[in-house]
Parts: sequence; structure tokens; C-alpha cells
Amino acid sequence: MGGRLAIQSRVDIGTRYSLSLPLTPLEGEETEKLLQDTLVLLDICNEEICTIASAMLEQWGAECVYVDEHHLDQEHNLLMTDDPARMEDYALLLDGDAQGVMALTTRRMQINYNFSAPMLEAMLPLMEQRLAEM
Repeated sequence: MGGRLAIQSRVDIGTRYSLSLPLTPLEGEETEKLLQDTLVLLDICNEEICTIASAMLEQWGAECVYVDEHHLDQEHNLLMTDDPARMEDYALLLDGDAQGVMALTTRRMQINYNFSAPMLEAMLPLMEQRLAEM
């Protein structure tokens, strides 16, 4: 099939499975990506969590800016962090033990970074709310 299966395991951390399969795009069908024109600031200390989150975001069309590259005056649509102390409005707290989506405030959510559905479930309403308040 030409695909790829990768398994990474670490004691006391867990196992990550990654599956990639080549798909042939349909001709003449260019669709806009779900998060196209979205800038997400990643303030994530754990390199593995950062890799997982950025891969999902980029697959959905978002542009990722890393906190060490970020200029303080640069606007971003959403913040993702693994540090509760760095939370701000319109932010997602990434936690590998979280169950689904948990609202911390009306503008802050906690999610499990291992699953794409809860990530989108939390991101989209936050972004809609932010746009409505602009």
C-alpha cells in the first residue's frame, strides 16, 4: 500500500501510534482547509506534545507559531499550552489525562492532545466566540 506505521513507546509515559496511508486526491476538487488563515501560538514545553499538536493543526491548515519565535505584538487566534500558568483567553490547555473537553472558563478549555476530535470540538467554538467579539 505504500503506507507507514510507527510505534513509539516510553516507560511511564505511554505509547504513540501513527499510521499514514497515501491517498490520491480527487481531480478538480480543491477544498479550503478547516483552519486556513488561523494563527495558533504554541507555548508547549514538552517536545512530543508540541509535535503531536502542530501536526494536527498543520493538517487542518493552521499556521503554527512557536513561543520562542513569537513577537509580543503579533496577534494570534488561539493559544495552546501545556502549562496552566501560561493560560490566557482563547486558549487550550493540553493534558494527556484529560477526558474529552472541559471548560475552565468561557474562553479557556482543557483537552487531551492525543485525540483530534476533542481538539476541534474545543477550538472551533473558541475561535467563533473570538470572531464574534471583534
